[in-house]
Amino acid sequence: MSNQIPTVKIADPRKPGDYAIINESDFDPAVHKRWGEAKAEASTAEIPADWQEMKWFALRSLAANFSNKPPANKAEAEAIIKAELARR
Repeated sequence: MSNQIPTVKIADPRKPGDYAIINESDFDPAVHKRWGEAKAEASTAEIPADWQEMKWFALRSLAANFSNKPPANKAEAEAIIKAELARR
């Protein structure tokens, strides 16, 4: 028998780009967004034609428009942007 309480990570509304941990029983999909899940709503952010030439911080900012979890590195940012381009 486990004494652990099931928890989930949610996008922290007080700190964009960060997460908070709450009890799984308190999770309400109408109120909370799970940490790391892609944004459900379509983003209208423009992706420049030369996005692959952008600096790391600009890429991170652009990729954050398409994911609840900010990319940890340039490769993740590029993967998120490529996935968004394929979706469009």
